[in-house]
Amino acid sequence: YGEQICICSSLKDALCLWANTGIPALAIQGEGYKMSDTAISELKRRYKQVFILFDNDEAGLIDGKKLSEQTGFINLVLPKTEQGKDVSDMYYYYGKEYLCNTVMNLLKNGEQ
Repeated sequence: YGEQICICSSLKDALCLWANTGIPALAIQGEGYKMSDTAISELKRRYKQVFILFDNDEAGLIDGKKLSEQTGFINLVLPKTEQGKDVSDMYYYYGKEYLCNTVMNLLKNGEQ
């Protein structure tokens, strides 16, 4: 239970996000995977805001939008960078401070 949670496409991204920002995260094991109706309703019941934070590549952009339309969760898009396409890449190439600032700005601007 809490204010917000992020859905990532991989366990490494979910763990990286949670460990570095303190924002709870979970992984659905890939952008193309569907979530059960039970999982969707439980997330809505337990959290005030549910965000989707998939990879910034073709599959991630398409599937993030699709999951958002199906669930009503807020889809966030990481900025394009020269290196990497996901949360853990952002941490690896640009560091913790950059990751934290970027994610916090996305959450702030993504709030409805």
